[in-house]
Amino acid sequence: MIILNLAVTLITGVCIALYLKTSPAHLVFRYFTVLSNCFSALLSLAAALFRLFGEVPQAVLLIKYSATVCVSVTLSTVMLFLGPIVYGYKSLFHGPDLFMHLICPLMAIVNHFAWDKPAGPFAIVFLGALPVLLYALLYMTRVIYRKTWDDFYAFNRDGRWPVSFALMMVQALVLAILLWVL
Repeated sequence: MIILNLAVTLITGVCIALYLKTSPAHLVFRYFTVLSNCFSALLSLAAALFRLFGEVPQAVLLIKYSATVCVSVTLSTVMLFLGPIVYGYKSLFHGPDLFMHLICPLMAIVNHFAWDKPAGPFAIVFLGALPVLLYALLYMTRVIYRKTWDDFYAFNRDGRWPVSFALMMVQALVLAILLWVL
């Protein structure tokens, strides 16, 4: 449990360093993949440190659950949309992207089910989906209204952002429920 949490943290840190070698930070940190993996890595580090000295507080586990929902959204979006429809799997599972799109999310999910599942009422699923909602609003604002980002996820193809927005939120809620129920 401690080793898996530390592995998520270390691998994410290495991947971010590799990204920053080729792209400026303002471009690297606009991607949900990067943000969700950094969120997961920070909470994985916190859980590992708490576990070294005793119990992990439920508040940390709740926030870590939310981070796990985020990386689950990253994984499922790559597998169901970006891989088959937009970019192709080969480009999404190459170099650090293999770790950020697949390996680290899977490690976070395994860690969630094996050791770090929080106790809490059904309402925590909304906490799990909240960061996805916040990023969706940011993406929509930057791509559609301000036009300061290109549509790098292709969620606004032919002006279909309402459909993409709804699907992403349903996906986040379904994953949050699955991670809570299972």
